[in-house]
Amino acid sequence: MSKYRWVYDRDPIPPIARYRVRRVLAETRTRYQEVGIYDLWRGGPALFLDGSLQSVAAEERRYHETLVHPPMLAHPKPESVLIAGGGEGATLREVLRHNTVRRAVMVDLDGELVALCRRHLPDWSAGAFDDPRSRLIHADARRYIERSRARFDVILCDLPEPRAGEPSVGLYTTEFYRAVRRALRPGGIVAVQSGPVDDVSRDLFLSVRATLAGVFSVVRGWWIPMPVFREPWGFLGASDAVDPSAFDRAALRRRVADRGAGGMSFLTPARYERIHRLPPSVTGRRGAVSSDAKPFTMR
Repeated sequence: MSKYRWVYDRDPIPPIARYRVRRVLAETRTRYQEVGIYDLWRGGPALFLDGSLQSVAAEERRYHETLVHPPMLAHPKPESVLIAGGGEGATLREVLRHNTVRRAVMVDLDGELVALCRRHLPDWSAGAFDDPRSRLIHADARRYIERSRARFDVILCDLPEPRAGEPSVGLYTTEFYRAVRRALRPGGIVAVQSGPVDDVSRDLFLSVRATLAGVFSVVRGWWIPMPVFREPWGFLGASDAVDPSAFDRAALRRRVADRGAGGMSFLTPARYERIHRLPPSVTGRRGAVSSDAKPFTMR
């Protein structure tokens, strides 16, 4: 028998990926999903949900910095921010880098998951949950956005991919994005993690882009290589007023400095320019609009 334990990624991307485990930090099932937190020999602590790798310490900053900072920097003064999902707390951590932020609300359905991440992955949130500007709410993100009277400058959707039979399906539809638009203050912007952007797995990105375009007047995409996911990963921003791609390096440096948002380990000004040049796999291609009546789901 091998003295090592292996964890296998259930994501259906061939070939099947396996990761050698140094230590099991947590394995449990919450009310909503299976959670595995492992210290991997390569990459360090990692989070798996329903058997699918979500994030690993060696690469989590490249993902979270790239989701958060393009929309935050595009907005001239983001004071109120809503995070839909984001259980590890790393998205919240990056939001709080901006000295303009006065209120950051994180809405995640799974309170048990958040507690597990706070216990076993404390470096990922880095004290963000204890920041006086933060408010953590355990609720369905769509229901909160539809019912709340609060309005936000930036809304960040750090959500699981829409899979048949799962609650996330309703968080990628036209009706949801209309509710998001109503929850934005004038000049606001939403950003969505939008899945892979390679030739094989690009349908989610194309669907999110098409769906956002039916609700907002400005839709822009960006992407990064994500070795841990074995695919390049895409993000989309939508607004009626601001464009996250409309920065040169000098303007970007000034805004980062003014915000006190330095210390990013991945998203340099040069890299910021490059991530907005979308790969040919998604350039000029159209996707299916997702609606409550006919939602897009991952295969």
